[in-house]
Amino acid sequence: FRSQRNLADSLRDGTFLLKATMTPDQLVTGLVENRLVIKTVNVTFREGLRIEQMVAKLQTVSSGVDPQAFYDIAMKPPPDLLAAYPGLGLPEGRSLEGFLYPATYTLVTDGGSRRPVTTALDLVKMMLNKFQEGAGPLLQVPADRKMTFYQVLTLASIVEKEATLDSERALIAGVYQNRLNGLNKIAKVLNADPTVIYAVDTMALAELPLADWKSYSFWNVPATPMGQIQVPAALAGYQTYTAAGLIPGPICSPSLASIKAALAPDTASGYLFFLALPDKSGAHVFAKTQAEHDANKKKYGYL
Repeated sequence: FRSQRNLADSLRDGTFLLKATMTPDQLVTGLVENRLVIKTVNVTFREGLRIEQMVAKLQTVSSGVDPQAFYDIAMKPPPDLLAAYPGLGLPEGRSLEGFLYPATYTLVTDGGSRRPVTTALDLVKMMLNKFQEGAGPLLQVPADRKMTFYQVLTLASIVEKEATLDSERALIAGVYQNRLNGLNKIAKVLNADPTVIYAVDTMALAELPLADWKSYSFWNVPATPMGQIQVPAALAGYQTYTAAGLIPGPICSPSLASIKAALAPDTASGYLFFLALPDKSGAHVFAKTQAEHDANKKKYGYL
């Protein structure tokens, strides 16, 4: 048909609107006249972002996704959305923090009359689908872990903000699990800087219009010592220098590596402390006692 109708020079690569009932002649015509022009933009959400950072990212992208609508859905997911993902085990009243999978997403910005643009709800569903695809096999937590998946995800989010090297994730998860277990009769406080910074950022963001979040600098270490930072009652659980136990929920979207580390923390090493090496390698030095930890701080210039 192509040679008989002299259409060789008219055929182009692309996406076309075709029907199964087309005759051969209609099919060839469709490959020339029914080419769909769809404009898209790729948006990458890296590991370790909190929901507000994703909102800030969306504010810098020209797409059909409304940042405010994305935030509203992520913070207060509607019942019909949650009903479509029962396996997540999201506690009632909690946001989707931790479940919005870090990846690159292709958003349709202009589909003409053939395809709708990507909405905020579409994007959230894409991220939850990706989460199920990647973390689905991990949702059933072994009974001997004695945690719900939500609690595992919460611990994983702390590991994500602390660990740089994959080889250390299980050790860092083990430090926090040993603290939660009260190993060596240590107080069950996590003393996790990222959770306190999360609370500080949450307080600051509450004072800013959403439109200004794109210029906010996230995860900066406060000048005030962590243990002295005051937080409101609603965020008290994230002040892990004073509040014992696991924080109320995730503080970011962790990587699969961090989730796996939280599922199987290295508690056998008996570590209760870790300290970032000042060489910017991302490595840490670990200790079993306060005395060892203090010696490390002195050795590496922290004291």
